[in-house]
Amino acid sequence: MDVIEIDLEDEMTKEMFIRVIKDIYPSGCYIYALIPENENELLSYLPESFVRATKIKMNTFPKSYGVAGYINDINYEFVYYFYEYEHLIEYVFSASELTTNLFKELKSWKDLYSYFEEKRINHLSMGPDQQWLLHYT
Repeated sequence: MDVIEIDLEDEMTKEMFIRVIKDIYPSGCYIYALIPENENELLSYLPESFVRATKIKMNTFPKSYGVAGYINDINYEFVYYFYEYEHLIEYVFSASELTTNLFKELKSWKDLYSYFEEKRINHLSMGPDQQWLLHYT
């Protein structure tokens, strides 16, 4: 897979971030996310259209779990929401609908990114400290 690094502005506004995502996925995108169960506030603010597909074991001690799920964001209503909480959750953006197989194959927290890479599925992931996006093509 080729990886393109897309630098993000230091003060990324909602409009700027949505524009970046729209340029890559003009027809909307799926957001696949892993959210720690102990993030009660974050979980309570998820949109109703977020599908909680399964619980998944996190790579932490003591043992804890997270919620694995997705949302089909055709109107770019939620991409910035996930961007804002990047430090608390793991997520990828993709144009591919993977809702049937992805959550059957995820066994642990670290499997999300490797699933997309091993299956060679076009996707975006966030770099450290929201400095850039990694676009896997």
